[in-house]
Amino acid sequence: MISCINLFRKDPTISDNDFDVFLNDVYAPLCLQIPGLESFEFDRVTAKEQGDASSEAILADAFTIERYVDLDAYEQARKSDAYAAVLRERVNAVVYEETYVCLENVSIPLRVEDECHKKMTLLGRTMPDVSFEDFTREWFVVHSGCMAKMPTDIFYGYNQHLIIDRMVNGRHVSHERLPFDGILELFFSEASDVANAFKTIPEGQATVAHRKEFMSSVNPFLVDFTVVK
Repeated sequence: MISCINLFRKDPTISDNDFDVFLNDVYAPLCLQIPGLESFEFDRVTAKEQGDASSEAILADAFTIERYVDLDAYEQARKSDAYAAVLRERVNAVVYEETYVCLENVSIPLRVEDECHKKMTLLGRTMPDVSFEDFTREWFVVHSGCMAKMPTDIFYGYNQHLIIDRMVNGRHVSHERLPFDGILELFFSEASDVANAFKTIPEGQATVAHRKEFMSSVNPFLVDFTVVK
């Protein structure tokens, strides 16, 4: 699956409530017209957390996630009139956007939907010691195995998005401009339970120790998520 994840900063002259209305009543219906779109959701940022590694002062008001069956479907969608309409409408409420095109791996399928919370986290590998290939192997294989051992009454789901392309305001940029290699979606019970699990139980401590071997930056956002399709 190909995921297209957008990070939005809203126009500061627009209130939070009006931005919510824009996403729900204007933007989402337009996105549903995109040909080849498998699923769509938007996530409203409620808090920026401090990661346990380097954490930058990244600002975000919302994320959106578009999913397509493959890269060709995504590229064809980008060329469509419907996608052009989405981009035209977006600038009416968004003053800055980062776009990440990713390969998605559903590491732990979502088990619980009711009373479920979510984090969106931007991840960066340790440069220059860790290659992109090393990062992919360590995150998709080893780290997934670590997360699979975490308590299921706390950790409900884990999706990995490996970044293969990146844009700022519609223009392609280099890894140096946006030095992130992955985005994770973590579904969980309570933030305090997650923090405690990583600090106190052996599986959590092992997961954090392994992450520090190949990641140098962790930028987590708590979000309220709305699955539209």
